[in-house]
Formats: sequence, C-alpha cells, structure tokens
Amino acid sequence: MKVWIDLTNSPHVLVMRPVIANLREHGHEVQITARDFAQTLGLCERFGIEQTTIGRHRGAGLLDKARGLLSRSIELARWARPRRFDLALGHGSNDVTVAAALLRIPCSTTFDYEWAAVQHNVNCRLAQAVVVPDAIPPERLYRYGARRKLGVYPGLKEEYYLADFEPDEAVLAELGLTEHVLCWNVVPTHPGTERSNRRPTQSEVAAGRCFAEELAQGRRVVAVGRIAANALGAPYIRHPSHGGVAEFREGLLPFAPGGRPVRPFSV
Repeated sequence: MKVWIDLTNSPHVLVMRPVIANLREHGHEVQITARDFAQTLGLCERFGIEQTTIGRHRGAGLLDKARGLLSRSIELARWARPRRFDLALGHGSNDVTVAAALLRIPCSTTFDYEWAAVQHNVNCRLAQAVVVPDAIPPERLYRYGARRKLGVYPGLKEEYYLADFEPDEAVLAELGLTEHVLCWNVVPTHPGTERSNRRPTQSEVAAGRCFAEELAQGRRVVAVGRIAANALGAPYIRHPSHGGVAEFREGLLPFAPGGRPVRPFSV
C-alpha cells in the first residue's frame, strides 16, 4: 500500500514518527510532505525523516489561513496526483484532507483537541476516518460530521510517541548544566479552561510568581520568553516556539561555561 503523510506543525513530526516506522516495518511505502513552519523541517531532519517541503505558514488571521489552505492544498494535489496513493494521513492537517478529497484518495485524520471548530468542520467532514483518544466524548464530535467515522485509542498520544524516548543527557553536559538545573513554568497551571489554550492573565502570572521566586533562591535564573522575563526580571532568551529555535540556542549559549559552542540541537 502507498501511504501519504502530511506534516504541518512541529508536534506532527513526533506523533507521526512511530506511525511512519510501523507502516514501513509492515512493508508499506510511505512518502511524507511537510510545511515550512516552526520546527517541522528541523525535527524531520533530526529524526531522519525524508520529506518533500511544500508550502509555508501564511499567517494567523482567518483570511491568511484560508488563502494558505487553498494554495497549499492545490500544491499538494499537484504533487500527489501522479503518485497514486492508496491512503492519506494527517494530524489535524486540513491541507492533506482537502487535497485527498480532490484526488479521491481515502483519508484519515487524527487530533486530540475537540474545540477547534473550523479545523474539525473541514477535516471530519472530508475524511473517511477520524481517530481520537478515548478521553474525548464522541458526541462532542458529531456536530463536525464525525458520526460513524470515529476510531478511538486508549490513553494520550504522548504515551505512544514517547514510548521509546531516551533522554539525551549529553546536551546538558555540553552546556555545563548537568548539576542543579531546574526548569519551571512561571504559570505552573494551565490557564483558562479545558477549551482554552491562551496567554495567561496578569493575575495568573502574579499567582504563580511566588513559587518561581522561592525556587529561584540561590540559583542563576534565565527567562525563556517575554512572560517569564517580565515576571522575574531575569535575562531574556527567545522562546523556541514559532520558529525561534536558532535564537533560543544562541541566547542560551552565553550561559554555558565560557560561552563555548556546543553541537546543534533541536527543541
């Protein structure tokens, strides 16, 4: 069977890596496309996943997203048409679902956050199968057109893609940070509700600051991101999300002993 997998964001690389390996172990041919966004391409390189780069992120506005969906879906369809795939897979990728529908390729989509209404109204209606963790009540997905398409799995996706994870302690050693290192969120609890994934409010930051200040006593503090820097008054380092990996690494290097260079690593 010829399988097409599309990766549009950094987490999709982690989620699909074991899927790609499992399909190939069972003799299936797998080809991957990827969007140039955040750390998607860097993670593909790190894990040795060969991919064809198609398209880029067009912006956060609704109109920008619509233009990006249209243009990249057309590009994907042009790429996939001569390859005659038997199945298309994506993790929340509207692009591959639309392209597969244009080419009449059976498609399966998966996700683990049920409140992205615009995304799911596209994916769930066009895909032939919708795969989600069993923690999501099925009836929440019926309004998206997922009734009679659902497949569920136990637990969370992180349990699957981290099953073979082995921490690389060499990274901290090369940075000279093997002793007494503590990573802590300025806001240690998830802000908002189960439906939100938003920037914390000033009151939420203030409520969490006392814990960070207590833990910071006797330690050298480095703030990753503007929220942490503003809350703690510590030296600022660019957050690695949204394409900030290179700046994050460069910002972290001066805090290594002597500011000595280390090998490149992805976050």
